Amino acid sequence: MNGSDFLAAVQADLEPFIEADKGSVFMAADPFHALEILAASPAAYFVVILDKGEETETNGPIQWLVPKVGLYVAQQKGFQANPGAHIIPLSQRCENARDRVLSKVHDPEESDKHPEYLGKSLVTLPDGMPLAAYELNFSLRVSGPSLTYRS
Repeated sequence: MNGSDFLAAVQADLEPFIEADKGSVFMAADPFHALEILAASPAAYFVVILDKGEETETNGPIQWLVPKVGLYVAQQKGFQANPGAHIIPLSQRCENARDRVLSKVHDPEESDKHPEYLGKSLVTLPDGMPLAAYELNFSLRVSGPSLTYRS
């Protein structure tokens, strides 16, 4: 397993879960693309998945890669024709997405069994104005690359 596999596993697991709740899932090509999707606000409720890079962790001769994935969970409040209508709060949607990612079991031969949750933060514009979105961050320690050494 590598960082791309972790990203694809998060997307494959989240899509049916979010879509069942009438939401949409988007994979950002890069950090700027993630902001473009958030600014476009393409659905009433949506999640943007972003590759946030990786770190390394060394334990003796063993080297682990620690890819990071960010989820932007966003929801338009918009005008409500029926103000009494039940709308799932954004914080609940974040908890649902967090729990879904954390509950996924990965192959213990290739990685830790479960991702690590790195926290949630409010998404703000550079001028400090908050958006109706939170960023949830996760990591998963995976075995280092299988390299064939050459001269």
